[in-house]
Amino acid sequence: MNPQSLAEDIANLTQQTAAANTALMRGDIDRYLALIQHSNDYMLMSPFGGEPTSGFDLSQQLALDRFFKSGTFDQEVVTSTAKSAVA
Repeated sequence: MNPQSLAEDIANLTQQTAAANTALMRGDIDRYLALIQHSNDYMLMSPFGGEPTSGFDLSQQLALDRFFKSGTFDQEVVTSTAKSAVA
């Protein structure tokens, strides 16, 4: 694994997630979803109540549009780790 390439990958991922979360806090859900791909292997508790869902529930998109407006976002990377792929 090339350390230079790894550092670039981490920097790109950090910038992409910051841009996505900034869009989310402003209520720009379409931009958020264009920048982020959610996995299906986690449980998500909706801030609007109800049962937890597995992965991101697109039916909540309208609720997110109303919930987040004119917010701000500041991201700080504390640490990062990389796992090398085994061929």
